[in-house]
Amino acid sequence: MRLRIVICKNKMIMKKYCFVIGFSLSIIFFISCSKEWLDEKPDKNLTVPETLDDFEAMLDNLDMNSRSALTLGELATDGHYVLESRWATGFPDFLSNAYTWSNERPYVNIADWNSPYYCISTSNVVLEGIGKIKSTGENSERMRRIRGGALFNRARHLYELAQVFCPPYNGLSSELDLGLPLRFESDINIRSVRSTLKATYQAIIDDLMEAKNLLPIRPIFKTRASQPAVFALLSKVYLSMGNYEESGDFADSCLVLYSTLLDFNKINTSANFIGTFNDEVIFHSIGSPYNMLTSSGKIEKTLYDSYLMDDLRKKAFFRIESAGTIVFKGNYYNSTTNLFLGLSTSDLYLIRAECFARKGDVEKAMRDLNLLLLNRYDSNTFVPIVAENSNDALHKVLSERKKEFVLRGQRWTDLRRLNTDPQFAETLTRTIGGNTYILEPNSFRYTFPIPDDVIQLSGIQQNIGWER
Repeated sequence: MRLRIVICKNKMIMKKYCFVIGFSLSIIFFISCSKEWLDEKPDKNLTVPETLDDFEAMLDNLDMNSRSALTLGELATDGHYVLESRWATGFPDFLSNAYTWSNERPYVNIADWNSPYYCISTSNVVLEGIGKIKSTGENSERMRRIRGGALFNRARHLYELAQVFCPPYNGLSSELDLGLPLRFESDINIRSVRSTLKATYQAIIDDLMEAKNLLPIRPIFKTRASQPAVFALLSKVYLSMGNYEESGDFADSCLVLYSTLLDFNKINTSANFIGTFNDEVIFHSIGSPYNMLTSSGKIEKTLYDSYLMDDLRKKAFFRIESAGTIVFKGNYYNSTTNLFLGLSTSDLYLIRAECFARKGDVEKAMRDLNLLLLNRYDSNTFVPIVAENSNDALHKVLSERKKEFVLRGQRWTDLRRLNTDPQFAETLTRTIGGNTYILEPNSFRYTFPIPDDVIQLSGIQQNIGWER
């Protein structure tokens, strides 16, 4: 409800600017335009945003919190599938490609690339515009919050894009590996070029480190950035980099400020959703509405069977249909089309537990893990988990990550980073439409191809292995 109030309040303001940004985005990678065409204004009557109300409305726009790039990665993970009968009716080309880890069909007009760059462009407009406003005693706190929100959103979308369109982070090769086109200005005439992976991650960290000093601890709405959200994202960034010391520290910083967990003993596990803006949510964002994951998606029985009978997630997350197929209903967003892909405290407890385990602190790792599971299992039967050693603790924590974050945008990133360790490497297999597809550990296919139309328009380098 709060999200709707924010959007409705700013609807008229946003109408003035969404065309300008959308127009800019459509040519942001187009570098062969004539000067005359670039000089032509799309509409002389369009209003340029210039007030704090304008910039706040731009950040509150629903698009800033939807169509996460992580949705595309989720399509390629294990644990879910589509029926042969549904596959035969056809899906959009890019969905079929993602599901089969291939580029057999054209990759064009991909929302999971375009929408994040739209949000990055919006953030750049806000950052440039707010820099032109004079700070006074009355507006200084609001200016700081808006600037911090723009930095957070730019960093968040860069991070999510990197999990899909960049190779997994490797500190030994990060200065050579391809990163993202980094755009820090709204000027569409600036040519887009791919940075290194190291530069991409450094840009993300730089934005977040500045944002953490500008934002409040408690946001008015969970669709807005906050200090806990910044610390949570920094923890995830460092986790994907394999820097467990920093990741654990930032997870702890987040949980010091906000640590609430949902007690599944106290929710209606028969409900169709867990609930929007529930107490566990730190920052709310959702993915693209791909029915391959929702209305057409089914859950693998092996995943369902991995939950014990007194694990309340088994009933809260899944429903068995009359045909015996299993469907997901554990969405943290009251929708059957868009999945919650935001930040939650459960993730931070498991990140901190993993980092403790990797440092050899078994007691603290199990403390965090059992605190989460105490809120997931039937309180009358739950017995705390015990680990024999740090490696056993690590295995137990990672097992719970897979069960906790079904269709939450986490699994793809976990597969990418864990495949570098032989004891956690997995080979994924799908058989559909009479063909068998295999995704081997550390395959180049763990990095999605840059959309074909972006390559054609900009001339930026395609990801290794996907060159046509």
